[in-house]
Amino acid sequence: MRILANFALTIGVAALFAACGGSQPPIGAPGAMPQSRTTVVIAGARYPVAHPTVLTFYSRHPLKFTVRQPGYDGRFAVSDSACVSIASVSPMSAKGPRATFKVTPIETASGGSCVVSVADAQKHAAKVTVNNPGY
Repeated sequence: MRILANFALTIGVAALFAACGGSQPPIGAPGAMPQSRTTVVIAGARYPVAHPTVLTFYSRHPLKFTVRQPGYDGRFAVSDSACVSIASVSPMSAKGPRATFKVTPIETASGGSCVVSVADAQKHAAKVTVNNPGY
């Protein structure tokens, strides 16, 4: 009797699974669920994007960051006026769509933080925070 009950339970579970799911028709076949397209928008694709966005000095050696703006072939302009006593940036201008900038810490006992801004011709800017602990 117990074997018959187990067999009936197995058949019942199999029937339940078959009714709930079953096989699905291939994508695009008649009766298949319609599929939607997904468009991915890359953040910052129309604006300059900096990488990395934070530079922290642990020594007196210069660090670099890159600014990219796909499709842009104008010039990037650097504004580092807030960094006068913290770090210097070079070059002050570079051609897109990709440019690398070198940041050199200024020797100071107090250190500090500032923000370097790199803008395209339309004044869209990427910002990099510079931390100089002082030397």
